[in-house]
Amino acid sequence: MFTRKKPLLRPRSVPIAWLLLGGVGALVTLSLVIVLATGFIAAGRNTVDLIRERTSETMGVVITRTTTHLRTAEEHAKAVATMIVDEQFDFRSADIDRIRLTMAAVPQIQGTAIVLEDGRTIRVGRNDIVARGTWADIGITREEYDKHSRAQGVTWSDPVWADDISHAIVVARYPIRDKDGSTLGFVASGITTKDLSRFLNQLSTPTVRALLLDSTRHVVAHWDPLFGSLEAQKATAPTAEELGDDVLAAYLRGDGRETSLLRGLEGLQSALVTVADLDYVVITSDLPSVQPLKWTVALVVSTESSDILFTRLYAILIAGGTVLALTLFLLWRVAQSVRQPVAALARASDSIRRLDLDSIPEAPETAVAELRDASAAFQSMVGALRWFELYVPRRLVKRLMESSQAEGYPTRSREVTVMFTDIVGFTGLSEGKDARELSDMLNAHFSLVARCVEAEDGTIDKYIGDSVMAFWGAPSRQEDHRGRAIRAIQAIAKNVHAENEVRAAAGEPPVRIRIGLHSGTVVVGNIGAPGRVNYTLVGDTVNVANRIEQLGKDIDPGAEVIVLASDATVTNAGNPPDGSQNIGSRTLRGLSHPLDIWRLV
Repeated sequence: MFTRKKPLLRPRSVPIAWLLLGGVGALVTLSLVIVLATGFIAAGRNTVDLIRERTSETMGVVITRTTTHLRTAEEHAKAVATMIVDEQFDFRSADIDRIRLTMAAVPQIQGTAIVLEDGRTIRVGRNDIVARGTWADIGITREEYDKHSRAQGVTWSDPVWADDISHAIVVARYPIRDKDGSTLGFVASGITTKDLSRFLNQLSTPTVRALLLDSTRHVVAHWDPLFGSLEAQKATAPTAEELGDDVLAAYLRGDGRETSLLRGLEGLQSALVTVADLDYVVITSDLPSVQPLKWTVALVVSTESSDILFTRLYAILIAGGTVLALTLFLLWRVAQSVRQPVAALARASDSIRRLDLDSIPEAPETAVAELRDASAAFQSMVGALRWFELYVPRRLVKRLMESSQAEGYPTRSREVTVMFTDIVGFTGLSEGKDARELSDMLNAHFSLVARCVEAEDGTIDKYIGDSVMAFWGAPSRQEDHRGRAIRAIQAIAKNVHAENEVRAAAGEPPVRIRIGLHSGTVVVGNIGAPGRVNYTLVGDTVNVANRIEQLGKDIDPGAEVIVLASDATVTNAGNPPDGSQNIGSRTLRGLSHPLDIWRLV
């Protein structure tokens, strides 16, 4: 007839060591594996991106600096052409000296040639080299002369041999035109390929080497300083084989393989070349500054540096596995001493939840470094919160926390009573006081006002200099907010009087204050920027309360405490306090209509 009820099963307790090792340990293991895998993939991609970015930036630097280096020849040719026209050169000794002076300021320029319409040529080099001759002396034909002299800007040449200076040079040509636009000839400023090679050597590193190729894939300039030794054979643009550059030769023969590492880089072409079991990446890009020629900037990059980066990735992966094993071992050891400090932190956290900062217990000592650090950090946080509660009304925060709405108290219209207080003659009171004395006086006064306000469940909104703004009726609705405000100001007046008796006995001047009260509808809620929000009031009611407080200057400037309130506050609060006086209608600054004002005792 009777059936026995099965006993309720209580959850089986699990030792925290097993919980940490079996639960947290598994989670840590899974998380660490995911993090390591994700990190390895991301680091691999970042490494590739780094190599690509470094390659692109290096090419950009080489192109930019090479262009700048060559531009000196363009600017020099333009400057000489302009000087010839402006100063009407007849190419006597003084004019030649002027040209030589322009070369002295530009060390890249090794020689300058002036090719004139009448068939003459004047060639000026360093070390007092001057040669006069004809077009034929430098291999200029009528067709070439017309081409260069009629150009609209600078034109460049592939390397040519200059007997006067015994160097292979690249030449920037610029036409000479008089003020009428007639062509007088052209100026050719030359930079030696040996100088260009020295420049590229300075731009190169042990793993990234730069060189220049002409449109026929011959070498214009090379990072190897031995490049200049070929000038003894009057070689202008040798081949890669003649230079002994096996990597470049293999690339130019088409032995390179496509590499996905640098695929898709805008304006760059790349190929992987293997020489003597070593891999090199050859990257090329056009050099647009040497019009109308088609020169190419090439970088030969050793893969050794990128191999090091990838090796580091695998080292990180191995280190991660080691860390995982060590973490599991330490987790087991830590679990033996976790319960007490964790429980203490939980109790302290609950005290913080209730904003009961005075009952927070001291964290117990623990041998676990992480928990000891957490306890120290927690105590630091508590200290910070104790500072924080000095600046934020604790009672207001508790009310907001106790709100049943998920978003707290939303911004809304609410009928409230607003109070403003202000110390009369604060400047005179502060004379002769140092910062500490002035701070102590203000803090004592504000504490007095705050006690009276909070005794009537009011909220201090803010301290403004020597003034206080407070309100009743929010965030919790208070039907008797007017009466609460009046009782609070009566308490303030009583306490100020008592404080002044103490000050008089000490020979200190009295503290006199003005108080203004006004009731009405305001917008109340969280107002401010995302990084700094205040629960405050805005609206005309706030401004009117402030104006009423300031009206005390005109009513009784010598009173110890003068309290003025609007009729909206006094008559709706019930019977006015004994001795209160309706002082009539007053038009306040900023208002278009008068208000009935009461003076309260």
